[in-house]
Amino acid sequence: MRLRVVTLNVCNTEGEPERLAAINRELKRLDPDLSLSRTSSRQPM
Repeated sequence: MRLRVVTLNVCNTEGEPERLAAINRELKRLDPDLSLSRTSSRQPM
């Protein structure tokens, strides 16, 4: 059995609908069985 896994490490997409749409298109194209994402802030903590 094969399992397709996709992981994403992206900067916060809040207020950037074009980037979010591009991420969604790519996820649909890749058609993973499992996707994991981590979002980071652009501002230092």
